[in-house]
Amino acid sequence: ACGQHDQASLGRMRAGQRAEMTAGGVDADGFDTVWDWARRHAEDNIAAQPPEELEKGCARLIEMEEEAARMGEVMQQMALPPS
Repeated sequence: ACGQHDQASLGRMRAGQRAEMTAGGVDADGFDTVWDWARRHAEDNIAAQPPEELEKGCARLIEMEEEAARMGEVMQQMALPPS
């Protein structure tokens, strides 16, 4: 809804999360069911948002993604050398 991810990147995110979850013991079909439900639920919520609220939410989401990227960079710099 905010335009920061195309369908291919959403597919990669889903595949990555699915792989991590199934490696942790989550049933693949169960993951797919929950993912599909969550996506439909999110799409419904997004469609119900007034344009000005959606714009504010997108701005906040982008800020959060940028902050997460900065935190990831800091954490990599702080990583301990292998023992």
